[in-house]
Amino acid sequence: MPNFTVKKVFLILIVQLSLLLPAMTWAEDFIVITGIDSPIPRLTAYQINSIFMDKSREIYGVQVQPLDLSPWTDAKEAFYLTILKKNSSQLNAYWARKLFTGRGKPPRHFSDVKSMYHFMQENPSSIAYISPEQLDEARVKVIYRPQ
Repeated sequence: MPNFTVKKVFLILIVQLSLLLPAMTWAEDFIVITGIDSPIPRLTAYQINSIFMDKSREIYGVQVQPLDLSPWTDAKEAFYLTILKKNSSQLNAYWARKLFTGRGKPPRHFSDVKSMYHFMQENPSSIAYISPEQLDEARVKVIYRPQ
């Protein structure tokens, strides 16, 4: 009988660890960027959360425009869960409430990184998240990397 209990505990531990592995890989699935000419220095997760949740649109005296990518990607999921602490359903409900009460404006949406980069060249104080593979250091600079 004791062997059965040890096996059961071991199985539970394996299942729990397998659930944690995807969350551990999220740390590398996104970076936060701003325009190459932006005066915005590195930001904390808390500051980024405040900007994307429309609690603050100014950082270090600079007006900031958050940008979001419309297609669902691993980077988007990782960003939402890691920085915003919400899944897509929770975030949609959050913005529905904010918009209904007239107390918020969601980030501007883009259908692809190329159009977002073009906007960022014209508006260097905008910030966005992307996957690290999409980084073009000639056009943008990284202001946050998850640990």
